[in-house]
Amino acid sequence: MKTINQPSVGATAEISPVRYLNQYRCPYCQTEWEDGWDCGCNDRCPNCNKEIEPYESALIEGESAETEWPVEEPALAKATPDGANRCYVVSYEIDYVHRVSVGITADSPEAAQLIAEQAFNDATIWDDTAAMPLLFDDYHESEGESLVWECIAVAQLPEPDYPKKISQTVPYTVTSLN
Repeated sequence: MKTINQPSVGATAEISPVRYLNQYRCPYCQTEWEDGWDCGCNDRCPNCNKEIEPYESALIEGESAETEWPVEEPALAKATPDGANRCYVVSYEIDYVHRVSVGITADSPEAAQLIAEQAFNDATIWDDTAAMPLLFDDYHESEGESLVWECIAVAQLPEPDYPKKISQTVPYTVTSLN
């Protein structure tokens, strides 16, 4: 494990006062560091440049959680009449690698791969059985900067296209068959 000491908390720019001390541990290279921010936010690993969220974020002693910054009006409040009723769909994409490893007993590497491919096609590769234990299943960002933003003007916002939370679905009643 490599520990990196970042500049002291007081060495930040005046525009964003440091109020939180965030503790980070990179799961990729095991580097640990701490950094002062104005919020409990993600940071990039100083060793491998992966984006990491803090495992701990503490308010610095003597600081207030309430901001002393002037409250700015939202950007829409400053919009001109021409752009006041415009809607935008803003999206981003980040390239990820999904790595899955399973344990397979077979006569050859080719046979093991065929078994894994069939399990993938049958959507059973993630079942974690005694015959095919799930050894690893995780997503991580691809190497390099892959963040791509897109902004499209639309007449009105479309319906959300994501799975709804259980709290947003219609309640149901469970009936017993006994």
